[in-house]
Amino acid sequence: MALKFIKKTIAAIEDTRIPLVYYFISFVCWVAIRQFIELFSDHSRLRFELLPCAYYDYYTAFWTQILSHCHHSLCWLQNFLAGAIILALGTRENIRKVLRVTLFSVFAIVLTPIIDLIASYGKGLNVHYPYPKSFSDFFPIPRDFTIGMAATAAAIMSITFAYALIKTRNIFKSAVIILGLYASAALSFLLPFLLRPVMPLMATRAFMVFLAVEIVILVRLWDKNLFRALRRDIRITRAAHYQLMFLLGIAISSNGLISSIAGEWLSFLLMLIVIFFSWIGAVMVNNIADVKIDRITSPGRPLVTGAVALTTYSLLGWSCLGLAALCAFMVSPAIAFLTITGIGISVIYSLPPFRFKRIPLFSKTMIAAASLLMVVTGYVFAGMPLLEFPRILIWYFLIFAALALNFIDLKDIEGDKAAGILTIPVVFGEKKAKIIIGLFFIAAYLAAGIIVAAKLNLHSILAVILIAAGIGLKQFFFLNDKKGYKENRVLLTYLASLILFLFIFTLRR
Repeated sequence: MALKFIKKTIAAIEDTRIPLVYYFISFVCWVAIRQFIELFSDHSRLRFELLPCAYYDYYTAFWTQILSHCHHSLCWLQNFLAGAIILALGTRENIRKVLRVTLFSVFAIVLTPIIDLIASYGKGLNVHYPYPKSFSDFFPIPRDFTIGMAATAAAIMSITFAYALIKTRNIFKSAVIILGLYASAALSFLLPFLLRPVMPLMATRAFMVFLAVEIVILVRLWDKNLFRALRRDIRITRAAHYQLMFLLGIAISSNGLISSIAGEWLSFLLMLIVIFFSWIGAVMVNNIADVKIDRITSPGRPLVTGAVALTTYSLLGWSCLGLAALCAFMVSPAIAFLTITGIGISVIYSLPPFRFKRIPLFSKTMIAAASLLMVVTGYVFAGMPLLEFPRILIWYFLIFAALALNFIDLKDIEGDKAAGILTIPVVFGEKKAKIIIGLFFIAAYLAAGIIVAAKLNLHSILAVILIAAGIGLKQFFFLNDKKGYKENRVLLTYLASLILFLFIFTLRR
């Protein structure tokens, strides 16, 4: 009888037409209710027992206090999303239906403070991460769990097992799903045990990394065709450019690349996610404005083929930018400011009423400014004061890099003509434009070689300049190859040369 009742309840939840966004709002409400209940007890904690943070000023203290509470909610959210993914993969059920059931059952989290208040006669118990002394202390339920935490875990496991059994009709498969769910939850709850010493900020960042990975998996499960269309639209080589710009900013700092990453590896992972989602969001926003051009030059893109609806594509694009800003905020307020500034540059570059990409030369200055901003972000990430950033790099990016970036217009000549966008290839013609841009490349590489050589000893100056000049000439020939211009050869050569410069900067430490 109980199983039939559960089956009917699950079917009713799955078939409801209530949008999933309301389920996420419900999740937020239940978490808020849970924390409100904990306020009734002086012994209850709104955050888990972790090491205190050091405060440098009131501004940093305010930011730290906010993030110190975030890991509490992020822990629950990433656990519920991980549970939905495991259930969808294990039962082969539609992820939309699984999410409805998973997020609907989120009310179980309020059991923890309620049961703890009852068991302690209103005093409340300290909710905390478990610190097992041995592997056996974590089975069947961690010994450090309070009564309420154990009851919540038991309730969620029971609901999950019942759901898996109804869907698979196989006890063994249901047991495997439960073990997978338990292992996922154990990993998150063991975070302080695995990453000691852990501060609230580190816990928040770790859960955000987990959450970002889960979001990508959810999109894949949500719509395979949508995921494939978006994956083809990422443009890996250009995304790698911004990742390497960030690394370059760290490398030129006095702290160096390796030591800066080793000291803040969780923040570094989060920054890679920030750059990834910022890039994807910027590309999608740009594609929305370039549909007419893409019909001529890039007919395989999702909006042109109709593989993705415009509303869905727009929602995903802005969501990526929002997620990037949120992750950046969890690294530091300064990183968040720089990231939002970069997002603003991408928006005014692509969208009306500004749409600066229509203005010759200045449009590439905008892209160069976005690249420069990523270098500055890496420099600040390494703990360097913004005012100490090398001024020579600012001029290099805004002049030499901006001129060389005109090569990206070579593949869009016909589309830019149709849209009335005046680029160097449109104004001078393809043949002359390739020569002009090729000369820009030689100048940019020579300038880069001189800047790098200035940081090295006298014996290395000539060698670095000759290497840079050689790469610049190679790029010139790639642009003017009589067999045909291939953009990937230019991009891959550029990325390889940037990695070489990073290697040189790292070696000098």
